[in-house]
Amino acid sequence: MNLEKYDFREIDDKKSVSYVFLSTGTKGNILKLVSFQAKNSFEYNLALGDIDQSTGEADFQVSSNNGDIKKVMSTIMGIGLDFFKNYPNSVVGFAGNQERKTKFYQRIIRNNLSDLLQYFVIYGVLSLSEIEIFNPEIEYFGFYFKLKK
Repeated sequence: MNLEKYDFREIDDKKSVSYVFLSTGTKGNILKLVSFQAKNSFEYNLALGDIDQSTGEADFQVSSNNGDIKKVMSTIMGIGLDFFKNYPNSVVGFAGNQERKTKFYQRIIRNNLSDLLQYFVIYGVLSLSEIEIFNPEIEYFGFYFKLKK
């Protein structure tokens, strides 16, 4: 994913490790939040949302469709690499909050697999108790990434 990225910055958030960046597209400027929420001392859940400009609250259910998805995904990969610099032994899991979003994430992973595998080991979640190395031919319910050593 050697695509153009948005500038991002880590923000002070007592509940998680979080980053923000400004998406600029067909619907204007949208402040995005990428949050790594700790499940335990080494496992994090990744959440992507928009920050409501009037309330300052994050909305993790929204689909902003700002016309810049490649740049947003490239930025999230850059954020992931920055996160793993500080937490190199962590595992990050994520899934869409809707089936269509999970399928979309899988398509992004599949289409950028060779780039992603330069940096990460990727797992696919088949069920609550079954996880395997990511196979682009299989449909998953979620994903885990860890830094390649």
